[in-house]
Amino acid sequence: MISESENVITEVLACFQAHKPGVRLIPVRNWEALNGLMPQANFQVVISDASSKKLGLLDVLERCRQSHSSCLFYGLFDALEPERISAFIRRGGTSFGLKDQLSALIATIPENLAEDQPNTEKPTTANQEYFLKVFFEQSADSIWAKNKEGRYLLINPAGAQFLSKRIEDILGKSDYEVFPPETASRIIKSDQQVIQTGVTEMIEDLIINRDGAKRTFQAVKNVLRDANGQVQGVIGTVRDITARKQAEEALRESEMRFRLLIENVKDYAIYMLDPAGYVTTWNISAERLNGYDSQEIIGKHFSCFFSPEAQECNYPDEILKKALNNGHFEQEGLGLRKDGSSYWANIITTPLFNEENQLIGFSNIVRDMSERKEAEESLKYYAQKLEQSNQDLEQFAFIASHDLQAPLRKVKIFSEILQQSAGEENRDVAERLQASVTKMQLLISDLLSLSRVNRQGKPLEKTELNAVIEDVLDNLEVVLQEQNASIHTDNLEPVWGDHAQLVQLFQNIIGNGIKFHKQGISPTIHIQGKRADNGFYEIKVQDNGIGFPEKHLAKIFHPFERLHNDSQYPGTGMGLAICKKITERHGGQLTASSIEGEGSTFIIRLPLITKNTPHPPGELSSTKPGFQNN
Repeated sequence: MISESENVITEVLACFQAHKPGVRLIPVRNWEALNGLMPQANFQVVISDASSKKLGLLDVLERCRQSHSSCLFYGLFDALEPERISAFIRRGGTSFGLKDQLSALIATIPENLAEDQPNTEKPTTANQEYFLKVFFEQSADSIWAKNKEGRYLLINPAGAQFLSKRIEDILGKSDYEVFPPETASRIIKSDQQVIQTGVTEMIEDLIINRDGAKRTFQAVKNVLRDANGQVQGVIGTVRDITARKQAEEALRESEMRFRLLIENVKDYAIYMLDPAGYVTTWNISAERLNGYDSQEIIGKHFSCFFSPEAQECNYPDEILKKALNNGHFEQEGLGLRKDGSSYWANIITTPLFNEENQLIGFSNIVRDMSERKEAEESLKYYAQKLEQSNQDLEQFAFIASHDLQAPLRKVKIFSEILQQSAGEENRDVAERLQASVTKMQLLISDLLSLSRVNRQGKPLEKTELNAVIEDVLDNLEVVLQEQNASIHTDNLEPVWGDHAQLVQLFQNIIGNGIKFHKQGISPTIHIQGKRADNGFYEIKVQDNGIGFPEKHLAKIFHPFERLHNDSQYPGTGMGLAICKKITERHGGQLTASSIEGEGSTFIIRLPLITKNTPHPPGELSSTKPGFQNN
């Protein structure tokens, strides 16, 4: 097998293995290899690629005949070329075939070659005629010949099938008797031009058979000459390319729809790059976003959309490398317009491959995120202002409540003196004054506690909830004994927390369960814990107390809000507000459920310590500005 093309050699080897597995085929790729093999090898068949540039078909034929005059010599052509094939046969070629009809060619090679039997007989004219006959009849392309008057001299079975007629109904007929008038006129005009000029012609045309079927064909026509070189007519091949044309048309329609889709996308700039990063397509949104029209930008490297600093460190090339390695690459950062202004963009870069898995370029989808970025910055600014305002309020509450303590202490001292010196008629007034001062001190103390949640909280760390509950029970020991209360608790898991604040949290909730108990029934409180979703640990504190209407659920967590008066259940209304603030400072949640007269359940969700939470909530690593991989 003689060819410069690896693909041709591979296809021929595969075809021989399928049809004549006993034949040994040696590939030859250049003159050096051919000259080295000729003197020593006993070839039976030579197949030469007629499309090879350096290994010219007739030159190879002559060289092979010098050393092996008796071998069979086959030419392998890309298309039917009557004049070139005729010269090949006259110079001693055995037969010929087309590359897309290898099976038909190999079928003409004698079977005894598969048994490695030497062939010493020189090919005869009869053999050549047999091979030509097999090729003519088995060809998938239409093969025909017409005389100078345009009447069919011969046509093969494939040609008759293409025309949806029998061979005998075509021979001797003109194209006017085979095709509709318009089609016949075009074919005859083309045939006469070939006969007059002697120039090979290749045409594509659409024919409508008399049964109405539309077929697209590709025809190659040559002059038909006799043995003396006299023009006898025209000979040619016809290939039905209807399926290919339909596929091409479908592809064109698909590309058109895709182009219209891309051109009408308003919110996204979409453009394509070649493998080196140069712009090949550009939609209207890309023009609007970047300021370049298609004529200005197509053919330029997409690095022009990046700052000089990004270009200096080869960041655009890094984007293409990362997209190629990872299948796509997404980043956010500043893009550069034609006028030098910048905008915040989200960019998705995706590599594109053909059917052979070869890189053919990249697609870039860009969305202008400037408005969102501005909104985020504005939101961040107002969040900071709100945080500062909250801190100022906490500072004010702390200072105000702290400064109120001194005058209140004096009022309490004076009220005690007044109570001791007052007569019976004023003693009641003095006692009420004393009670009011005491309540005011409690309110100020609770207000201080509320303001200190964020101001004086310690960093969150691993906190054992079991130890927290033990401290709470120690603090409430006297109350538990007085009320004959019982506490039942699960073995709880550790969480991220501030131990002192969690003691305050659970002491307030458990204390409420004891305080708001039913008359004549001992308080009983159950504490249960379980893992919840999203890395939280959920603790339920359930009591058998008086409960509350759930319509007041939001109200009970507000500062100074109370559902009962002092004569029933004394207090300031600050306890649950402090609990809620402590929970939020831990990045958790606090809620409750209740049925009036049947007790309440407070539900606390705190961040659980797991492998996925190596840092306490809010303890995040800093990020650098600029493009970031999402």
